Amino acid sequence: MSDKKAVIFAVYPTQASVEMALKALRARGCAASDISIVAPRGFATAPTPPDRAAVSSEPTPATSGAVPAIGVALGWLVGIGEVAVSGAMLVAAGPIMLAFKGMSDGLLGIIDALMRFGIPAHQAKKYEERVRDGAILLSVHADDAGWVDKNREIFEETGAEDVSSIYENT
Repeated sequence: MSDKKAVIFAVYPTQASVEMALKALRARGCAASDISIVAPRGFATAPTPPDRAAVSSEPTPATSGAVPAIGVALGWLVGIGEVAVSGAMLVAAGPIMLAFKGMSDGLLGIIDALMRFGIPAHQAKKYEERVRDGAILLSVHADDAGWVDKNREIFEETGAEDVSSIYENT
C-alpha cells in the first residue's frame, strides 16, 4: 500500500511547538511545498532567538510583511502571506493558501477551505475554532504510506493535538 496518499492535519497550541514540528519535518526531508499552516495574524510577533537563525539557509519569499514576523523556522514555507477570512486576518502558507485564494473575497471561512481538502465539516469547524482561539493549524501532504507514518510520528513527538488524516484513493 505504498501509494496511499494523505493529508495529515494537527493543531499546535504555541508558536514554539509548531516551529519544533516544522524543524523536525524539514530534518526528515519533508518538502516545504507539502506543508500548510494557518494561524492567527499576530501569532508570530516574537523574534526568533539568535541561536535558531541557522534553521533556514534558504531565502524567504517577499510577501505583505508576514514573513519578518513569522520567524526563521517558518520562512522556508511556500506561499506564505496574510489572508482575510470571514473578517479575520490570518497567516497562511502552502497548498491551503490556494484554497483561500480560490474563495470569493475571503467571505468564506477556514471551514470552507478545509472542506476543500476533504476534512468533514464537524472537524473543520473544530479546527477553525482552535485557530480563532490562537492555535496554529499545521498540515502535511504525504505521497505514500511511509511518509504518512513519518509525519504522524513527528506530530506525536512534537505535541500535536487533534490529529486527523484524510486519505486519497489512488
